[in-house]
Amino acid sequence: MVSSAPQGRVTGLQQTLVGVLVVSVAAAVLAPVLFRGWYPHDEGAIGQAAERILQGQVPHRDFDEIYTGLLSYWHAAAFKVGGLASTTLRLPLFTLALAWVIAVYRIALRFAPAMGAGLLAILCLVWAVPNYPAPMPSWYNLFLATFGALALIRWRESSATRWLVLAGALGGLSFLVKLTGLVFLIGGGLVVVFATATERESNTSNEGASRGGALLVGAGIAGILAVLFIPFARAGAKEVVRLWLPIAMVGTSLVVREWRLGIALVPRLRSLVAALVPFLGGALAPVLLWTLAMLGLGAFDAMIQGVFVMPFRRVASAAVHPPAFSALLSTAIVALLLVPRRNARASWIIATAIALLGAWILVESYNTFSWYRALWHAVWGLPVLAAAWGAGTLLQRTTLEGERSRRDVAIILTMIAVTAMMVEFPFAAPIYTIYALPISMLAVGALLGMRFDGEPHRAAPGFVVMGLLLAFGIMRLLPASVSTLGYRFAGTQETYVLDVPRSGLRMTKEDASRYADLVGTLQELGPGRTLWAGPDAPEVYFLSGLPNRTRVMFDFLDADFNSAESLVDRVARSEASLVVIKTSPSFSPAATSAELDSLRLRFSGERTVPGFRVFWR
Repeated sequence: MVSSAPQGRVTGLQQTLVGVLVVSVAAAVLAPVLFRGWYPHDEGAIGQAAERILQGQVPHRDFDEIYTGLLSYWHAAAFKVGGLASTTLRLPLFTLALAWVIAVYRIALRFAPAMGAGLLAILCLVWAVPNYPAPMPSWYNLFLATFGALALIRWRESSATRWLVLAGALGGLSFLVKLTGLVFLIGGGLVVVFATATERESNTSNEGASRGGALLVGAGIAGILAVLFIPFARAGAKEVVRLWLPIAMVGTSLVVREWRLGIALVPRLRSLVAALVPFLGGALAPVLLWTLAMLGLGAFDAMIQGVFVMPFRRVASAAVHPPAFSALLSTAIVALLLVPRRNARASWIIATAIALLGAWILVESYNTFSWYRALWHAVWGLPVLAAAWGAGTLLQRTTLEGERSRRDVAIILTMIAVTAMMVEFPFAAPIYTIYALPISMLAVGALLGMRFDGEPHRAAPGFVVMGLLLAFGIMRLLPASVSTLGYRFAGTQETYVLDVPRSGLRMTKEDASRYADLVGTLQELGPGRTLWAGPDAPEVYFLSGLPNRTRVMFDFLDADFNSAESLVDRVARSEASLVVIKTSPSFSPAATSAELDSLRLRFSGERTVPGFRVFWR
């Protein structure tokens, strides 16, 4: 006992110093790319929503808020402090991203030494925010889910209810940012089921034990899986395999484990209620406050429509399916390589082979599409690997305290990871993969960390794979554009600044020239005129500073979009005297030649800006 205190202080100092280094490196990685990355409709919708709040409008009631709404108030506050520009909204994201890296590092310290935890934290960052540092709600969902996972780990370690309440509150806030924040509450619920049944895990005999608890848990998990299966199955078999099957594997293992434990119905129900009440109570607290605020502002009914009905239009109009099942082959190969081996010589040989072959593939991925995709798919399948590995770990008996602690962290991360990946639904583009991928990386790291037993050779293949993924991120993701992410390597062309007061972001030369011309045209023609811009052109309103007098952000989400009303009719209904037609909208149908001819008959002036047609009278 006398010698353990100095050793503890040394370890604590080392962890602190490595933590400072990790944050410094994270800032150095993120700062140079913070103002890069430009999707016009994203920046326009986010900026316009915050600006309309500053003008006294209320989300959902006065305009079609495309998310739950809390983030728009956060952005409005940022605008009020820093001024109306897209760059302003990236500064809070930068700050929270650094806090998130600290949380990732603190989680990784539970199963890795300080340097290993630091490398894993940097790996998670490289595969996340720097690739698309726009202030998207999905980044905030990732941050809050990670903070929530840390809170659940602290609850498991200390049994202090305050951590459970905090985890629930973070889930509630995540929902108020975006509907997909609800998936953290599903993952947290699975954690509660797991954690409240461990007190009898060391029992070796359950002869004659009641199975009532297993039936209770089985019914609950079956209900959740049934509800999730309906939308995934309607979307397609790929969604079922990618998003539903991992949750089903973990849920099934939970039920089997419950059956083995043999806890009676009443005590099992009591333990579940004792944990679920503070967890769900923490989640309901911010949601209830938000609901009361929306009721007071007369926006509640519109909010229900916007949050729970409007997203289904996105499923129909803006869906992207996951890759084919064969994409999991790369991950399966990685899984075989990562299996810990007791033979030191075999481990070092495998680690060396991974390093040499991986370096060759990494070099080839510069020009070769297939090798790039092979590396991308190896990472893309990590959530499925975590689910399969975590499900197996759930069924293993663990009696040693240190081993049990590491196991608990791994399972908690796995449950949050497999539910967090539902952010891909219904738009499984590669950028949506990395919105939640870091939690899967943490889960796989924790599952590996359980099996190293302090033997360096057993960790060697895992460290080499981590180094390879870090190198891939630095060499093939960060220098590239988000438009080619997950498909091929192409160096970014986003090196030109859109030098208008409300932007300051770096983008391609074509986009910078196009939007500078458009903003100049609208500043010339705008005074004394009313603007209508579309389809799907929220950035036109925000960049020009001309108000959107409709409630519409994206035309395909408009309640009248599927009616007989044409684009020309919508323009006429707006009574606009200045019209901007986006010739290649992101989601809605483009204006037809007949519709453009009809506008020419109604307006006396016309000007072409690349990507747009401007009409006025």
